[in-house]
Amino acid sequence: MIFVATIRVLPKSEVRDPQGEAVRSALRSLGLAVSEVRTGKEIVVTFDAADETAARDAVRLMGTELLANPVIEDYAYELQLVGAQAGSAAVPRDATHEADPLAQMAGRYSFEPVDPKEIDDIVYGDVGGDTPRNAARKGARVDLRGKAK
Repeated sequence: MIFVATIRVLPKSEVRDPQGEAVRSALRSLGLAVSEVRTGKEIVVTFDAADETAARDAVRLMGTELLANPVIEDYAYELQLVGAQAGSAAVPRDATHEADPLAQMAGRYSFEPVDPKEIDDIVYGDVGGDTPRNAARKGARVDLRGKAK
Protein backbone atom coordinates (compact mmCIF):
# COMPACT_ATOMS: atom_id res chain seq x y z
CA MET A 1 0.00 0.00 0.00
CA ILE A 2 1.25 3.46 -0.81
CA PHE A 3 0.92 6.23 1.75
CA VAL A 4 1.70 9.94 1.74
CA ALA A 5 2.66 11.43 5.09
CA THR A 6 2.69 15.18 5.62
CA ILE A 7 4.90 15.90 8.62
CA ARG A 8 4.95 19.39 10.15
CA VAL A 9 7.83 20.29 12.46
CA LEU A 10 7.64 23.40 14.67
CA PRO A 11 9.72 24.74 17.53
CA LYS A 12 8.27 23.87 20.94
CA SER A 13 6.18 26.68 22.44
CA GLU A 14 8.76 27.30 25.17
CA VAL A 15 11.60 27.61 22.62
CA ARG A 16 12.37 31.02 21.11
CA ASP A 17 11.71 31.21 17.36
CA PRO A 18 13.94 33.97 15.88
CA GLN A 19 12.70 33.35 12.35
CA GLY A 20 9.10 33.58 13.52
CA GLU A 21 9.92 36.83 15.33
CA ALA A 22 11.44 38.27 12.16
CA VAL A 23 8.39 37.27 10.12
CA ARG A 24 6.09 38.80 12.76
CA SER A 25 8.03 42.08 12.61
CA ALA A 26 7.89 42.11 8.81
CA LEU A 27 4.15 41.45 8.82
CA ARG A 28 3.61 44.21 11.37
CA SER A 29 5.61 46.58 9.17
CA LEU A 30 3.00 45.89 6.48
CA GLY A 31 0.36 47.18 8.89
CA LEU A 32 -1.04 43.78 9.86
CA ALA A 33 -2.09 43.16 13.47
CA VAL A 34 -0.08 39.96 13.92
CA SER A 35 0.36 38.75 17.49
CA GLU A 36 2.49 35.63 17.04
CA VAL A 37 4.24 33.71 14.27
CA ARG A 38 5.84 30.27 14.60
CA THR A 39 7.87 29.02 11.67
CA GLY A 40 8.71 25.45 10.87
CA LYS A 41 8.97 23.01 8.03
CA GLU A 42 6.66 20.65 6.20
CA ILE A 43 7.98 17.38 4.83
CA VAL A 44 5.92 15.27 2.42
CA VAL A 45 7.01 11.62 2.20
CA THR A 46 5.57 8.98 -0.15
CA PHE A 47 6.33 5.42 0.91
CA ASP A 48 5.15 1.81 0.90
CA ALA A 49 3.83 0.09 4.03
CA ALA A 50 1.98 -3.16 4.63
CA ASP A 51 -0.97 -1.46 6.35
CA GLU A 52 -1.99 1.73 8.14
CA THR A 53 -0.51 0.62 11.48
CA ALA A 54 2.89 -0.03 9.87
CA ALA A 55 2.65 3.31 8.05
CA ARG A 56 1.92 5.19 11.29
CA ASP A 57 4.83 3.41 13.00
CA ALA A 58 7.11 4.41 10.10
CA VAL A 59 6.02 8.06 10.28
CA ARG A 60 6.56 8.14 14.06
CA LEU A 61 10.05 6.75 13.51
CA MET A 62 10.74 9.41 10.86
CA GLY A 63 9.54 12.17 13.18
CA THR A 64 11.26 11.10 16.37
CA GLU A 65 14.53 9.82 14.94
CA LEU A 66 15.27 12.15 12.04
CA LEU A 67 12.93 14.97 11.11
CA ALA A 68 12.36 16.64 14.50
CA ASN A 69 14.84 17.41 17.25
CA PRO A 70 12.87 16.23 20.32
CA VAL A 71 14.68 18.69 22.60
CA ILE A 72 13.46 21.82 20.80
CA GLU A 73 10.83 20.72 18.26
CA ASP A 74 7.43 19.04 18.14
CA TYR A 75 5.94 17.36 15.11
CA ALA A 76 2.51 16.41 13.88
CA TYR A 77 1.55 14.36 10.86
CA GLU A 78 -1.28 13.52 8.52
CA LEU A 79 -1.33 10.16 6.77
CA GLN A 80 -3.19 9.43 3.55
CA LEU A 81 -3.57 6.15 1.67
CA VAL A 82 -3.07 6.91 -2.03
CA GLY A 83 -2.67 3.52 -3.66
CA ALA A 84 -3.11 -0.13 -2.90
CA GLN A 85 -0.48 -1.34 -5.37
CA ALA A 86 3.02 -1.60 -3.96
CA GLY A 87 5.71 -0.04 -6.10
CA SER A 88 3.41 2.46 -7.80
CA ALA A 89 4.53 6.08 -7.86
CA ALA A 90 0.98 7.35 -7.30
CA VAL A 91 0.69 10.80 -5.77
CA PRO A 92 -2.61 12.25 -4.54
CA ARG A 93 -4.18 14.68 -6.98
CA ASP A 94 -6.15 17.62 -5.70
CA ALA A 95 -6.45 21.33 -6.51
CA THR A 96 -3.52 22.27 -4.26
CA HIS A 97 -1.37 19.51 -5.70
CA GLU A 98 -2.10 20.51 -9.30
CA ALA A 99 -1.25 24.17 -8.61
CA ASP A 100 1.98 23.54 -6.69
CA PRO A 101 4.98 22.35 -8.75
CA LEU A 102 6.83 21.26 -5.59
CA ALA A 103 3.88 19.14 -4.53
CA GLN A 104 3.83 17.60 -7.99
CA MET A 105 7.44 16.51 -7.50
CA ALA A 106 6.79 15.04 -4.05
CA GLY A 107 7.08 11.30 -4.23
CA ARG A 108 8.17 11.29 -7.85
CA TYR A 109 11.86 10.91 -7.06
CA SER A 110 13.55 8.59 -4.61
CA PHE A 111 17.14 8.02 -3.67
CA GLU A 112 18.36 4.48 -3.58
CA PRO A 113 21.33 3.44 -1.44
CA VAL A 114 24.58 3.75 -3.35
CA ASP A 115 27.47 1.33 -3.20
CA PRO A 116 30.43 3.37 -1.84
CA LYS A 117 32.67 1.82 -4.52
CA GLU A 118 30.55 3.57 -7.17
CA ILE A 119 31.27 7.05 -5.76
CA ASP A 120 34.18 8.73 -7.52
CA ASP A 121 34.41 11.87 -5.40
CA ILE A 122 32.32 13.96 -3.07
CA VAL A 123 32.75 17.68 -3.60
CA TYR A 124 31.59 20.38 -1.22
CA GLY A 125 31.65 23.93 -2.47
CA ASP A 126 33.81 25.35 -5.24
CA VAL A 127 36.47 23.03 -6.68
CA GLY A 128 38.06 25.79 -8.72
CA GLY A 129 39.07 29.23 -7.63
CA ASP A 130 41.69 30.47 -5.24
CA THR A 131 40.65 29.07 -1.87
CA PRO A 132 42.86 27.77 0.95
CA ARG A 133 41.53 24.25 0.40
CA ASN A 134 42.42 24.37 -3.31
CA ALA A 135 45.82 25.86 -2.53
CA ALA A 136 46.48 22.98 -0.10
CA ARG A 137 45.39 20.48 -2.75
CA LYS A 138 47.89 21.99 -5.15
CA GLY A 139 50.64 21.45 -2.60
CA ALA A 140 50.94 25.02 -1.32
CA ARG A 141 51.57 25.48 2.38
CA VAL A 142 48.63 27.06 4.19
CA ASP A 143 48.80 28.68 7.64
CA LEU A 144 46.09 28.31 10.30
CA ARG A 145 44.19 31.35 9.02
CA GLY A 146 43.91 29.75 5.57
CA LYS A 147 46.46 32.04 3.93
CA ALA A 148 48.87 30.53 1.42
CA LYS A 149 52.49 30.92 2.51
